[in-house]
Amino acid sequence: MNNNIVLQLHNVGFEYEENVILENISFEQQRGEAIAFIGLSGSGKTTLLKLIAGILTPTKGYIERNIESIAYVSQYESLLPWLSIFENLLIRERLHGGYYSEDIKEKAFNILEEVGLSGYENHYPYQLSGGMKKRVELARALLHNPDLLLLDEPFSALDPFHREKLYELTKRLCKENHTTLILVTHTLDEVYYLADFILGIAGKPATLAIMSQVESHFSQSEVRDLLRSRVGSYDTLYQFFHTKIEEEDPIADANILRPKHNFGYLKEYLLPFTLMIFLVSGGLSMAKYLFEWPDYLFPYPPQVIYNLWSMIRTGVAFEHFFITMQSALLGFLFASSIAIPLGYMFSQNKQVKRYGLPLVLIANTIPTVAIAPFIVLWFGYGLFARVLTVLSIVWLPLVIGSYQAFTYSHGFIQEYIDFYQPKWWKKWLFLELPASVSGIIASIKVSITLSVVGAVVAEFIAGSKGLGALLNIAKAQYNTAMMFAVLILLMFSGLVLYSISALIEKWLMYRHFGYLKIMRK
Repeated sequence: MNNNIVLQLHNVGFEYEENVILENISFEQQRGEAIAFIGLSGSGKTTLLKLIAGILTPTKGYIERNIESIAYVSQYESLLPWLSIFENLLIRERLHGGYYSEDIKEKAFNILEEVGLSGYENHYPYQLSGGMKKRVELARALLHNPDLLLLDEPFSALDPFHREKLYELTKRLCKENHTTLILVTHTLDEVYYLADFILGIAGKPATLAIMSQVESHFSQSEVRDLLRSRVGSYDTLYQFFHTKIEEEDPIADANILRPKHNFGYLKEYLLPFTLMIFLVSGGLSMAKYLFEWPDYLFPYPPQVIYNLWSMIRTGVAFEHFFITMQSALLGFLFASSIAIPLGYMFSQNKQVKRYGLPLVLIANTIPTVAIAPFIVLWFGYGLFARVLTVLSIVWLPLVIGSYQAFTYSHGFIQEYIDFYQPKWWKKWLFLELPASVSGIIASIKVSITLSVVGAVVAEFIAGSKGLGALLNIAKAQYNTAMMFAVLILLMFSGLVLYSISALIEKWLMYRHFGYLKIMRK
């Protein structure tokens, strides 16, 4: 390939699920040239741009690239919500090196100033308007002075002032750094300001329908007339360029939304729990009085409260409560260490999922009370047996939840994976795990309360201490009031574990796009 040619497409075609999208696309681009792709919505412009970027692979033909670096700006919002604006700018360094040099930091601050976002480096994407996010994406693309800059409708969400300012910035930086530009657009202004050549894409399957050079001395009306002569009429030209510009929200610019740090656990969990206990106690007391239920079937609630207070005052409640919590938490952590990696493996490998998931479901159909005697037989009456019993109850929601979370998160981060191609552990740590955290936490909130059930089942069968064992003792003594007191402690245990998971969720989601949605409901 000639050194002045940076890109050559040779009869490139692409099909997806037997649907031919592009066919026989051939052109070449000189170093420093700017090409604008135009075409109707759905004509394949974005697909062609992704083929050039290397995100997709042609099903026919091939692409030659004579470049060292490519930058790509998607038409969709693509900032990672768990990273700050500064961290989003330097995502290439995070995925490939992990070290930010002083030079690259200074360049990042300078480029933010050029796009009008100086002072926003520590904000998060949910705190910015749509137009501000798009400016960050463009700044990220321009930061590394790429050899080839690919822009997919990057200015459509901007207000007129910032749009023209970024036209000038893009054109200036491309000229200074000899950057080759390919732009997908529906806007005639962008063709006029930025493009040297116009390539029109039309047809089904799509192919090149227009190839025109834009002379530097052309006025905007001359560019429009040139295109009209190629497409045949102004109506057709209108279809090629018509798009709705989404104006920037001035309120979001002036009043940046910030998360509230008022978690309100007392109001959210403990007060409703206490109120529920009193209301249920009052209702059952009335029912016992009216229907004359005997004490051995249902004691008066004050008797239950007295037994509960006696256990708390003597320390019996705390001793058994902590033993149950120990089994529940250790069993949950053990299950998480197995189930979450297993869910990830199912999301990554179809063969592992095909043969592994049915085995997981079959194993879970066996009741825990049927497995528990075997656990005692094999592992004795100690803590490990109780932990295994908890694991047998809580692991399925964790496996299914993490599998679904990792699977659905790929729709958001797949372009990052395909474009940057990070090492597997960086892909998992910096992309897949943060993108999946909300789904994983949802399964954790279900599983962690079930861990109390597992601990009690284990104590029924293999424990001399713990709330399950205490319930057995009360049952043997026909102390119904004490049995109900233990049930209250069990409900409180589930509430404590759920509150812990909710606290962890809000701490983790502080950086995540879902945090704001949760806090505003």
